[in-house]
Amino acid sequence: MNRLSRCVAGFLIVPLLQAATFAMPGWIERRFYPETIKVREIAGIQDRIADGRLTLHLRDFLELALRNSTEINITRMDVYNAANQVRAAHAVFDPTLNLGFTTIRSVSPQVSQIGGASTLSSLNQVSFLNMQQLLPTGQTAGMVFTSSRNSTNSLFNLLNPSIAGNVGFTFSQPLLQNRSGIQFKAPQQIARTLLTITSRQSEARIGDLIAAAAGQYWDAVRARDNIKVQQQTLALARKSYDRDKQALDLGALAALDIFQSETQLAERQRDLIQAEFGYKAAVDNLRRQIGADLTPDLRRIEIVLADHPSVLPATATLMPLEEALDAALRVRPELDAVHRRLTIDDLNARVARNLMTPRVDFSVQGSGAGLGGNKV
Repeated sequence: MNRLSRCVAGFLIVPLLQAATFAMPGWIERRFYPETIKVREIAGIQDRIADGRLTLHLRDFLELALRNSTEINITRMDVYNAANQVRAAHAVFDPTLNLGFTTIRSVSPQVSQIGGASTLSSLNQVSFLNMQQLLPTGQTAGMVFTSSRNSTNSLFNLLNPSIAGNVGFTFSQPLLQNRSGIQFKAPQQIARTLLTITSRQSEARIGDLIAAAAGQYWDAVRARDNIKVQQQTLALARKSYDRDKQALDLGALAALDIFQSETQLAERQRDLIQAEFGYKAAVDNLRRQIGADLTPDLRRIEIVLADHPSVLPATATLMPLEEALDAALRVRPELDAVHRRLTIDDLNARVARNLMTPRVDFSVQGSGAGLGGNKV
């Protein structure tokens, strides 16, 4: 092997051996050894349990919902998925490496002395390495190395075995179309913008879920107080029935009139059962909102709502209508998401205009070859 072939082999093999001594990148470890899924603990509930009861105010309930609500946590996952798309859009700049090796053994009888042997046997082994890299500035660089080894029993070969190596380099720079690399950078910019849009949409979605959770909390309070109303109504119906029953025993009431009191008493009992069931369903809904239904122990915990509708919250100063509209235009996440989508449309239009320009590239290529082997 001549000096050029040895240099090329050292240029390729030494970095590979050095790379083998270092730890693999994190993304390779996660690809072949994925992380084990761990169940996250339910946060904040155990601290609020006393005497087997979970006492909740509205503020406590909303805080637990933010931390443990399954629907809110799923909404947060949309942001992580959008972040993965940003990494995927960067994949176009990852280098590509192709390795290959082929070997062919051929044996054939000869009918002439020109073959160099009565039975010609030859072995051809070819290996290649091809690496290509798209640079962030828009240029494309590549390197190709090919090596072949030939051995035969022919007497006419000057080198046996013979080793040939060839290395080539390429560099390309777009001059008109994609000169700034917009065709490759645009997907990254779009992915980053979509990440922001998804974040803003998730923020709006979580806000709607919290507002709905607050409404469900007060629905549960109303269902709780409705039980008291139905209990009082049942007590009055029972007193009315007892009075009519006493009047019937004294003969002051007709026998058929007692059925009306019995019917009213039965209806009030039915209403009380429905109110108790409605309150239980409302509390179960709150339990799901804060993640208190995820373990058997938490499902057995009694939830007590500490707020009372008769206590009015502190009054806040209302903003004038024009100021409120200006503040909404500045801070509402839905409007920000719409504005950012317009930037994506502008970027797509720039990419489309760039594709309409002619393709003119400036390319530089270089190569070198070497031959070596054992001289016969």
